[in-house]
Amino acid sequence: MCGAVVFAILALPAGSHAVADQSIPSPEPVLDAEPATRPPSTLLVYGACDNDGEPHFLGKIKDMTAAARDFAANEKIVVFVDRAEGHSDEPGPLAEEFTGARVYEIDRDGMRRVGHDLFAEWNDEPATGDPDVFARFVQFGLARGEAPYSLAIYGHGNGRRFGYDASEEDSEAKWMTVPELIAALHSAGAARFAVLGFDVCNMGLLENAAALAPVTERMVASAPLSGPWPYTAILNAREAGDDGKALPRFGLSFGNVAIRELEAMFPERMNRERPWQAMQSWALIDTDAAARVWEKLRVRDEAAAFTGIDYRPLLPGYDRTKYPYADAFDLAGASSASSEETTLSALVDEAVLASFGGAFYEGFEPGRHGLGVSVPDLLRSE
Repeated sequence: MCGAVVFAILALPAGSHAVADQSIPSPEPVLDAEPATRPPSTLLVYGACDNDGEPHFLGKIKDMTAAARDFAANEKIVVFVDRAEGHSDEPGPLAEEFTGARVYEIDRDGMRRVGHDLFAEWNDEPATGDPDVFARFVQFGLARGEAPYSLAIYGHGNGRRFGYDASEEDSEAKWMTVPELIAALHSAGAARFAVLGFDVCNMGLLENAAALAPVTERMVASAPLSGPWPYTAILNAREAGDDGKALPRFGLSFGNVAIRELEAMFPERMNRERPWQAMQSWALIDTDAAARVWEKLRVRDEAAAFTGIDYRPLLPGYDRTKYPYADAFDLAGASSASSEETTLSALVDEAVLASFGGAFYEGFEPGRHGLGVSVPDLLRSE
């Protein structure tokens, strides 16, 4: 299944960059992590699951509820879920079967429905690809919690757009684009986020990271396929600062936690006989650095001989991806040599804070590869 989640967090002071060829280290023990001393934070989850991803998302809500038992009183999750007939016949963790959109709040005391009239304007049947619906939820979620805020968007994606709503076949709101996402966040009054993570197929592209730089400091995403995120592990993990005190659960360190737990989720990613794991590739991206790469790369057209890592479908008959996806580090190296002090490859190296890739991506270098690019006029044709 090609799930989708976007994590976004109000910006905190940026930490130092990870060394390009090293894995993210395990966090130091949290010495001061009792609930009463933990800093506040809030996770917003936009469940665009009016499609065949609904059963998976219901399972993830169950995981979130279980993880929240260890939350402090000032930590919570606010979840938007849109359901339709034909995808799940069970209420799952939501206590009752329904169609349409609802919002729930999850904390250490359990889960409850909130915002009963939030989508009355759409008769409680909003389109998940409608930027106004997304903005309405984000604005509501920001008011429910305390900073820093993290945002997650779940659904389907293809690199150019996400938030697929199967009930909107003839509507412009069937999908949401990255420019629409950016406009919606501004409309909701959101400040620049710290981490934006996509659990969405193919969204880990250079052009997306560059475009999102004004609204998020970092991005976690997959250039090829996405697998269901391990929410229990991600939400239960946390990091400590240099003083040993707990960092905000959904602060900048959330990106480090997410990429580390995703890597742990695919222990057989180097086994080609386990293709679903072997096709995984994830990266934690510095969007400001990605924007600098894009500014230099987008005017180049000398990459016809590009022969680096290719994130296009590798399994016979798998034709979900409709654009040529390649790796930005390899494409930067194939572009014309620059006399500038900082080469394109070095800039990509700076942008990729941490990454991992499966066996299908031969030559994958953690911390360098993992940021995709889809620029048809810059890539070779086959």
